[in-house]
This record gives sequence, structure tokens and C-alpha cells, in this order.
Amino acid sequence: AIVTGAGSGIGLSIVKSLINQGYLVEACTRAKRDKLDNYIEEISPDLRKNISIRTFDINNSVDVKENIVSIYNTYKQIDALVNCAGVPQGGLFNLTKIDVRLISCILSSIYRIFPGISYRLAKPCVLKQ
Repeated sequence: AIVTGAGSGIGLSIVKSLINQGYLVEACTRAKRDKLDNYIEEISPDLRKNISIRTFDINNSVDVKENIVSIYNTYKQIDALVNCAGVPQGGLFNLTKIDVRLISCILSSIYRIFPGISYRLAKPCVLKQ
């Protein structure tokens, strides 16, 4: 599973849940690694092998493509994508405020990730037919 925005908040919570369910997780974050690194230190060595951290900017098309190809080449399949990348705004109660930067980040990250992932998600199904 690939989780973007995995450095904190909902993305980090999803990473933890997926790891506990036995997924192999590529935790993608732009810069925030402290919470991810701390989480990895806290979990058992058996679970540590199921998580990798990738640091890149979801708004950089070249970085996105390189990382998606690398992930696919490593695992030979991608089972899930959880896109939690966003732009932080204000405090906890201000996070739901609609902002052009937030909408732009969400939509552009889907635009950058989905073409590279959709082929790789569908490939095993196409090959079976």
C-alpha cells in the first residue's frame, strides 16, 4: 500500500492501521519524518520490515513518477493507494476550511499519482484475462 501525507495526522494513522493489518506500506511524506521514525522505533522488529519511508514532494511530477516506478519494481504490484497529502492550515478546528491551495494540492496529487498507479493496479487483472 502507498500512503501519501504519511508524516502526520490522518496519513500516519492510516499507516499504523495498515501495518497492524499486515500490509507492506510505503509511507510517503514531503518532509516530516520525525513521527514516522518514532513509530518505527516503537513497533516490533517483525512489523518494521513492513514499512519503508519515502521522502518526496507530491507536487513534483518527476519525483512522483520515479517513486511510483521504484515502488512497483520493488514489489511487482500495488494493492492500495491512500492519498492524504494536503496543505496544513491553522489549528485543528480550521483544517476543514476550503482553501485554493488545499484543493489544488489534493487534485494535482491525484493527477500526478493516478496515471502511474492505475496501470500498475490494473496490470495483474489484464494479464490474467
